Amino acid sequence: VVGDEKTLLFDLAVNQEGLWDYACSLTDKPVQLVLSHGHVDHIGAVNFFKRMFGTKIYLGALDAKMFREHPELALVQESTDYMDELFVPDVEIHEGDKIKFGNTEVEFHEAPGHTEGVISCFFDVTDGKETKRVGYYGGFGFNTLQKSFLLEIGDTNYSMRETYLRSIEKVINEKVDIFMPNH
Repeated sequence: VVGDEKTLLFDLAVNQEGLWDYACSLTDKPVQLVLSHGHVDHIGAVNFFKRMFGTKIYLGALDAKMFREHPELALVQESTDYMDELFVPDVEIHEGDKIKFGNTEVEFHEAPGHTEGVISCFFDVTDGKETKRVGYYGGFGFNTLQKSFLLEIGDTNYSMRETYLRSIEKVINEKVDIFMPNH
């Protein structure tokens, strides 16, 4: 999302060569980054952006807590990139937060399931003629809802599955013209 003063990116995937060049091809404005959740396949290039360009990082508060208390759940140890490591976000996002990124206000909702700190967000974009509502649901990954994974992390009652369903119920009625997937 290219705003008047800054550009907002969502999730950076892995630390891929050329990612910064690609971001620069989109905009010459400073970049801020919203992460849908704290798994390594969404945070891989964060440290590069943060160290090299001072990019401000936003992450769900519960995943920031996960980084502090259970870093293994970020799955960094499964990365093939030895540069991947955790970080401290600049802003921890909570349920109902509304944050202005230049001329774009983003409304955030906690949507746990894929991780406890998954966030979903909603915001308006315009091309000058028409305004559209964008929705970004941060965690459709069913791999972390499988029995084997839930048992591995100690969820013997599989309660995260119910949590996931409640998360979908919370946002399913949001009016969205454009759905922005992350996988």
